[in-house]
Amino acid sequence: MTGQRERNAESVDMVGIGVSVWDQIFLVDRYPDEDSVVRSDHRLQTIGGGIAVAMATASKLGCNAVLLDRLGHDDASMQIIDSLRRAGVNDGLLQRCQGVTASVASIWSAEKGGTRTIVFSPGRDIDLRWEERYVETVASAKLLHLSGRHLDASLQAIAIAKRSGTRVSYDGGAYRYRDSILPLVRQADILIVARQFAETMLAASIDGNTDVEQTLSPESLARTLFDATSAEIVGVTAGVDGSWFVSADSPDPRGESWHQPAFSVDKVVDTTGCGDVFHGAFLAAIARGQDPKSASRCAAHVAAINATAVGGLAFESSQLDIRLMGWPSAGKRF
Repeated sequence: MTGQRERNAESVDMVGIGVSVWDQIFLVDRYPDEDSVVRSDHRLQTIGGGIAVAMATASKLGCNAVLLDRLGHDDASMQIIDSLRRAGVNDGLLQRCQGVTASVASIWSAEKGGTRTIVFSPGRDIDLRWEERYVETVASAKLLHLSGRHLDASLQAIAIAKRSGTRVSYDGGAYRYRDSILPLVRQADILIVARQFAETMLAASIDGNTDVEQTLSPESLARTLFDATSAEIVGVTAGVDGSWFVSADSPDPRGESWHQPAFSVDKVVDTTGCGDVFHGAFLAAIARGQDPKSASRCAAHVAAINATAVGGLAFESSQLDIRLMGWPSAGKRF
């Protein structure tokens, strides 16, 4: 307990609010037909959930990253907490409640093509209740990272962040857009979203129809979101095609634009969680004081390394090229 109190007293780099998931990942050479059996020679149980993986990534890269979530005492919750601790995540403010069960997911990951099919079972009574003990931590953090889960708590946290100068980051995952998250998106300082999220958000803003197909390029989507929101950094990710950014950190009043290519690796094994790792590495670099362009390069590098093994948190800091990371030791707390 003493060690955890000392950890809480350290300078907080970032706070993440999100739902943790316990993933069971199966590598398959093909997706099964209905009413059939498919063999998997490689399976792994690991932590999942966008914010949890991002905080674990940042922690592995040396940050003091705090996760706010609500978990129970069931097996999945215990495994999640053990994984968070092994990654170095500050779990001192997690809610642990009797009767709560964690969310679990079964993921089939195709060995060829990198596609995934996910079946998930949401946990019971997992909505985070806001507590006054969170105020000081959010107010003192450099960054607050959100994804729209635990919406009420996120709204409370974002109000504190705006009063305190804590920068707000939003992760807009593919197929995760819904109108209720707009108050978070509109207040984000760092807005990095999947191409599909950007397309759906744009369609909804035009005519309220989220099924409308948009044909804008990722570069144009990033520019449109930058112009339409108050975010100082906007990114649109597009998988193997890389990501497109616009940043206000430029003498040009329209901001600086750039494309960050995806790093190539010898063999892609599993892309589960690579987007979440990208977010965590980007925020770790920003917390380190890097400029947005350098942060995007760092994030792309870590995400690529993560794809060479199975799991949403597969990379090891020893695998990273410090010339691409931008700081002397990826495993040293900064």
